[in-house]
Amino acid sequence: MHRKTGVLEVISLYLEDDIRPGVSLQKGIWQAISAFAAWQRASRVMLGQCPPGLFSAMRHGWEIDPAP
Repeated sequence: MHRKTGVLEVISLYLEDDIRPGVSLQKGIWQAISAFAAWQRASRVMLGQCPPGLFSAMRHGWEIDPAP
């Protein structure tokens, strides 16, 4: 977490060898990261290294809604 910029950086994300990325897995990981980022009061998530096929459409990360 980069507190000065409000960015939660996921440097690397790894899956077990027998796990294949799919829509439901990506959604679950996205929800978990987003919830953690909101708890940390981040405004944005940045992604580093991700497995092929995971977060392909969000390679640069995403914005976080402010925590209530």
